[in-house]
Amino acid sequence: MNLQQCSEGKNSNSAITVFSLLVSAFLMCLSIFSPLTLVAQTSSYSLSGTIMSQEGIPVSGANVYSHILKLGAITNKSGEFTLGPVNCGPSYIVICQISSVGYRTKLVRSKISASALKIRLDKDVLELNEVVIETQSDISEGVCLVKIATIKVETLDRSSSPSRIEALSSEPGVEMISMGAGVLKPVIRGLSGLRVATLFRGTRIESQAWGAEHGIYFPEQGIDRVEIIRGPSALVYGSDAFGGVLNFLPENPMVDAGRETNISLRGFSSTLGLQASFQTKKRSRHAHHAFSGGYNYHNDYVLPSGLVAENSRYKQFFAQGVWGYIKDWGKIEGVYSSSYNTSGLMGGDGWQQSGDHLLSTTATVISGDWLIKPTIGYQLNHRKEFDSPLGFYNTSGNSDTTETNVGEVDLSLRILRFDAQALKSQGEFTWRIGSQGFISTNLNDAEDIFIPDASVNEVSAYSISTWERKGLVFQAAVRYDTRTISTIDMSINYAYPSYSLGATYDLSDLSSIRANFSRGNRAPGLSELVVDGLHNGAYRYEIGNIDLQEERSNSLDLGYQLQLENVAFDCSLYRNAIQDYIFLSPTGYTVEDYKVFEFNSTDAELSGLELGLSFRPNQIPGLHFSNALSYVRGRSVDGNLPLIPPLNLHSEVIYERPVFKSLTDVYINVSSDLVASAISVSVGESVSPGYGVANFSFGATVAHHVTIGVAANNLFNKEYIPHLSLIKNLGIPQAGRSMSLRIAINIF
Repeated sequence: MNLQQCSEGKNSNSAITVFSLLVSAFLMCLSIFSPLTLVAQTSSYSLSGTIMSQEGIPVSGANVYSHILKLGAITNKSGEFTLGPVNCGPSYIVICQISSVGYRTKLVRSKISASALKIRLDKDVLELNEVVIETQSDISEGVCLVKIATIKVETLDRSSSPSRIEALSSEPGVEMISMGAGVLKPVIRGLSGLRVATLFRGTRIESQAWGAEHGIYFPEQGIDRVEIIRGPSALVYGSDAFGGVLNFLPENPMVDAGRETNISLRGFSSTLGLQASFQTKKRSRHAHHAFSGGYNYHNDYVLPSGLVAENSRYKQFFAQGVWGYIKDWGKIEGVYSSSYNTSGLMGGDGWQQSGDHLLSTTATVISGDWLIKPTIGYQLNHRKEFDSPLGFYNTSGNSDTTETNVGEVDLSLRILRFDAQALKSQGEFTWRIGSQGFISTNLNDAEDIFIPDASVNEVSAYSISTWERKGLVFQAAVRYDTRTISTIDMSINYAYPSYSLGATYDLSDLSSIRANFSRGNRAPGLSELVVDGLHNGAYRYEIGNIDLQEERSNSLDLGYQLQLENVAFDCSLYRNAIQDYIFLSPTGYTVEDYKVFEFNSTDAELSGLELGLSFRPNQIPGLHFSNALSYVRGRSVDGNLPLIPPLNLHSEVIYERPVFKSLTDVYINVSSDLVASAISVSVGESVSPGYGVANFSFGATVAHHVTIGVAANNLFNKEYIPHLSLIKNLGIPQAGRSMSLRIAINIF
């Protein structure tokens, strides 16, 4: 197939594309201009209520927060609260998150003008991957019916992992492709790279992740929790999110007026590494802002044998500023973040640098029963790769190499992104309509052209409807995307529809079932089409394939959940059939002693199982046990797929209890990972033996002001090589025993 045929094959869909975009634009304009006539007709309403335990005892000090309104309240001694006032229609529906120490976090859905609520909280038991109507970013209430695992940042920080992204690998179904601690790429249900979306503060991160050794970098300060979204309903985040989504959600603004500052220091034994960060934030009645910054520095990590893994070093600088203005009609918020990351490329003397700047502004307007949210963002990603020694770490004393030199790969990606959406909840129904898109350019500054200068533009329109009645929730979503990829020599157009259907049903107050199906699409990435040259980071020669078609995914996810007083169980079965699955395969040729690889496609299928079981004995308050098992199998018509995680069993024993009249919270965590041998491998991959690793952490928080924690990864100094390690063929194992000490201080 030549380029002209490929382009013409998409033209038949142009009428549908234009029609979809016109309808979306009309509906969005109608919603956006409606505040001019409707705001004046709204009145001020508040949401109030009383929070009690199951025994009917008022819960004082409980936190009630609305992510939409950016409003919060704390219950008084009688368990009472009032949220508002806010100008909106009387039937406008919000979801409030209610949390209190010793009780399960609860989501309450109510009309803003409802009479006083009576809310009862359950005693805290370990929650496993709840099936909830959750939020995209912080306002998608009632719109995303998915299996979501939510992990608090404090939980991630208790491990000895040098980054919060690496700590996510303890979650079932999530693994990491790694090249040392400085290069990590998440794998969700066997899929990674361009098939997994990463959201930071509601904005999708585009960091030229076309290389397996390209990690994900952004400031980790100011993050409250991470949502891991798996399965078909991830479609609402993009038609190409076949595997899932990592959604890094920001901290909420302070509830009360005032200022809060925190400082965190952390040291690591295996890398002689240091992490230092600070954050200061302030809240007034109608405004809030926060500033943060940090520095990470790690030397080559120490192996279990006592030797060091050469060129596994890395460092990072990051800074971030957040601001917001809140009124009863809505809010407007903005963020600027920057991050510079430098890491060695193990297996040689090369290194890579990635610099990111992100600027984003979002407005949220309440107009009657509609919530309208336009967003505009700009991102600059500058990626360099060098085949010479890393200058500032060069142990030979030769520091000729500097970070300002032009690399063998030197690419600048600039993206202007827009997102306009409108949400309405009324009675049993929730609707969302929206349009997304971006304009991007990728410029090559290197002497040898690896990826030519190009532009990629995309526009999409979507609609999502949710219906809920008596324990049954049904959701339908449809999306239409158009993408144009252009270089000086060619231009290719892609246009395709996507859709998803899903439902959950409460079998009883204790159990529920879910089923989701989606049809998604992913256009080939720029590198997969036109790359031609030596990829220094991967130490191979890569060739693109201009005849690649878009991938088409048909995904089915089935699940069951049981939640008793002190036992929780969750089960997921899934199957994902992908037509024209794009992969990199060896050609058998060499160029300048480098093996040549070419992008090709085939039909593939991934299927798997995830199980979770937890138990909290009543006899020992604060103690709970959890086990999570994940298994995925990846096959194509030609055999096994590469980089498929083996069977994994993650177990934890956690003790967490307030002491000294509840002034100090103490925790102890012992965990283990048992990983089976990887014997069903693809051509070119080697079999990986199984292994077991144990981890330990303990710490305490005193009066919410000072947190001290000690952690040990690979407690017994086990020598092992994960199957997803990019340096497995070099025989380089993971780090040996790694101890860390963390001190965090909150200054009010």
